[in-house]
Amino acid sequence: MNPLGAPTGLLRTCELGRHLTIDEILRTTARVLCVRPRRLDPPSHARDAPMKNPRTGKKSVMRFQVWPMAHVAATAIFTATSVAAVAATPEQAKALSERAAAYIEQVGDEKAFADFTRGDGGFVDGELYVFCYDHKGVNKAHGGNPSFVGRNLLHIKDPDGAEPNALIVNMGFERGRGWVDFKWPNPVTKRIEDKSAYVIRTHDVACGVGYYKG
Repeated sequence: MNPLGAPTGLLRTCELGRHLTIDEILRTTARVLCVRPRRLDPPSHARDAPMKNPRTGKKSVMRFQVWPMAHVAATAIFTATSVAAVAATPEQAKALSERAAAYIEQVGDEKAFADFTRGDGGFVDGELYVFCYDHKGVNKAHGGNPSFVGRNLLHIKDPDGAEPNALIVNMGFERGRGWVDFKWPNPVTKRIEDKSAYVIRTHDVACGVGYYKG
């Protein structure tokens, strides 16, 4: 069992010849998306309280902050609303997948893969990002985890024992396009969640975009 309570499962990469875990994918995803915390200034309602030192008899000032419960409650509500607001829809996932396929046709594989993988390339939007695999399962682009690029991930397994990337490759190269269901780490919530991806074959790759069902 991993720390999230989901079965760990084995994530096998043929190229590296070793086993990976869902936890490793979560950690690398978190490193890609991590941000530097900001220092927060004390609120305007911070209070100074005089305290007397029993040994010296002198008074000193101890500063502490009083946070109104209304502020705490409002922050909690805002956070919950923000998380819900970033949840994508099937229509958004399919639309971005179709836009990615058209972009490959427009600019070619090399530039498209580079833009899909870059966070500022125009193809990463919250939990939505583009991924691409060749027919052997080698990753060509991954907006959710750039460290995957160039690695054979065909036989990575999700907690249920399914091989998401094999399903993606089969869908693209055997049927041309369609939906694939599996479990995968959500880069926004950092949890393993049910995911459905719309996959399209373009040239010699199968690319897709998925949304998380929670």
